[in-house]
Amino acid sequence: MKAGVIETLDRLLSAALCSRPNDKLELPAPVERRRIRRLAGVRLVDAATQANIHVEELYGWETGRLEPLGADRRTYRQLLDDLVAATVSYE
Repeated sequence: MKAGVIETLDRLLSAALCSRPNDKLELPAPVERRRIRRLAGVRLVDAATQANIHVEELYGWETGRLEPLGADRRTYRQLLDDLVAATVSYE
């Protein structure tokens, strides 16, 4: 894997973090969420299955139409972290 991809993934999770007042768990901006999944080479349907959510819901999270809350937010954050870890360790 190219160093640029690793730097991009690191930047996506650190520089693009945003906090939501109703849930303090930080997530990257929606466009960055999609970029993380795509860089990991994971299809939308597969990511939704892994997170045990509906594809439409994940699509909403990646487009900014919806925001994950509560347990879904924690699960989604873990999924993003796992995708980054898998991409970096795939190097």
